[in-house]
Amino acid sequence: MQRLYTDTVPLANPFAGIEREGGKTPKKAATREEAYALRAALLAAGHESLAAAPLICFEWLQRPENVLAGHLAWTDYKPADRPREVQIFHHKTGERVWHALSDDGGPLYPELEAVLDALPRLGVPIVLAVPKRGRTKGQSKPFRFNVAQTLIREARKAAGLAPHVTLDACRHGGMTELGDAELTEQQIMALSAHRSPEAARGYVKRTETQRLVAARKRRAWVEREQNEATVRNERSERDGRVTS
Repeated sequence: MQRLYTDTVPLANPFAGIEREGGKTPKKAATREEAYALRAALLAAGHESLAAAPLICFEWLQRPENVLAGHLAWTDYKPADRPREVQIFHHKTGERVWHALSDDGGPLYPELEAVLDALPRLGVPIVLAVPKRGRTKGQSKPFRFNVAQTLIREARKAAGLAPHVTLDACRHGGMTELGDAELTEQQIMALSAHRSPEAARGYVKRTETQRLVAARKRRAWVEREQNEATVRNERSERDGRVTS
């Protein structure tokens, strides 16, 4: 720009060395309770298929636009060759991630499994807009994003939920829960399909749970160090008495 507007744009950067105050406000994440409350609100409003979306975003970390566009299909859920898994496609990154639904310890997503197992299959995609009265089952189509947003906003308002409780906030909430569960960055990326730690970090909000866990680990380290110091002192005193 300086080469084009030499009389207007100075050669030296006038903002060099200036520190920025403030910044972008982090997006608020929905808690597990809020995600399930949004599902209940959508059910109460009569949107059974759409009501699965908050849980898919929260539990399996799929982007809202992918859920609403039909990128999660029934063929991805418990396929014949992988009956205890679900495949999540992240359209933005092109990543396909298989989530185990259970292990030797039992089911990993029992609440969401129960929801999907009871959900009517309106077509190949799992989340579909229900046809208007009088239309056939085959005319079910993926939600238009703005239509889904309107339905969610209306259901949320009717249920008295906070304005920040959106599908995107549910995904942020699921990512934040991974941080609360003390997963490593590599483990978080394995579940969310983010390609870099930097990209994943923006979704894992800092919470009271994480601070409490960190403080408890710190205290355990302090007490371990103190105990070891006491043992060393006692050993030194015994060695001194033996020598004398």
